Amino acid sequence: MIWNKNSNRFKMTAICIAMFMAVSLVWWDASVASKARAAGADVSDTSHVIMAGDTELAVVGSYNEGEMAVELIKDSYGANDSAEEAIVSPAITVKPVETAVAEKDPEVMDAKDAAESIIEKNSGDEPIFIVAVKRSGLSKISVPYKTKTVEDSDLEEGKTKVVTEGENGVSLIMGDTVLVNGQQKESNILETKVLKKPVDKVIHKGTKEKEVKKAATSSQSSSNSKATSSSQGSGTTTGSFTWPIPSSHNVVSGYGGRVGPIYGNEFHMGIDIAGSYGAPIVAADGGTVVEAGWHYSYGYQVVIQHSNGLKTKYAHNSSLAVSVGQKVSKGQTISYCGSTGDSVATHLHFEVWLGGSHVNPYNYL
Repeated sequence: MIWNKNSNRFKMTAICIAMFMAVSLVWWDASVASKARAAGADVSDTSHVIMAGDTELAVVGSYNEGEMAVELIKDSYGANDSAEEAIVSPAITVKPVETAVAEKDPEVMDAKDAAESIIEKNSGDEPIFIVAVKRSGLSKISVPYKTKTVEDSDLEEGKTKVVTEGENGVSLIMGDTVLVNGQQKESNILETKVLKKPVDKVIHKGTKEKEVKKAATSSQSSSNSKATSSSQGSGTTTGSFTWPIPSSHNVVSGYGGRVGPIYGNEFHMGIDIAGSYGAPIVAADGGTVVEAGWHYSYGYQVVIQHSNGLKTKYAHNSSLAVSVGQKVSKGQTISYCGSTGDSVATHLHFEVWLGGSHVNPYNYL
């Protein structure tokens, strides 16, 4: 009997211990799960970066925004549920923003803006990633619109105006098609039906001469006329150059490859010499003026042909002091320093040409 009592006590104790352990384990599991969920929520609700392989594409406010952006990107290239096969290479992933990325202080976008930004970045000749899609049966494809530029004499020169916004068309295709980044690359088309024709984007480009330029041209014609009658030089080529801005030998941009202020990476065909506005510019050597007037990029320019086969060009002038056909002497004033045409500061752009090719002006100064 005593054994039975002890045995019963043991069983009760064992049952209590088991129940306590079970409750503890359940509480522990719930606690850990709760913490894990909380930690996951903290991570998913922070900024994430959308990447193609190792290339950062955009930063979004949360993991969900990133996933939504990825789906929008895939949909835009036709990789939706109706696609038979879809391959994205390199894979597009959504990862938490790391310190190295955060230090760049990136713009945080929503899903739609991020998708549009990434699609635009991927639209160049060398895409960052490829979305290849195979479709069978009926499928809709986007037909890109074309851009047309029309000259407009009522619009001021140098200005453009979008008259019609472009819209992509839509075609329905029966057969097998392969799309790469939304563009059809291979097909076994049995039938095509146009659902919506594309609408061309129309841009008007101004050709109307600016009133300021008209006044300057009129004034310049008068100035040139006076210069022709009173400042005719000998035209003798000496074979050596003088600096075209006597008061300045300060070269601010040399000959050769550079990152220009307007067009970025480019080959600079001359040298830029700093000068004050209106400073006299002189002929580097004697010769005959073969060009004197307005150029859409060089602004007011003068080109002198020298008898030894060389030609010199003087660009971005504020005004000219010579005209075509006029003979000039070495050191004679031909123009005045300015910043006309594609220029961001007052200076002289000076070029030297030999046999139809531009050469380094440093070799002659």
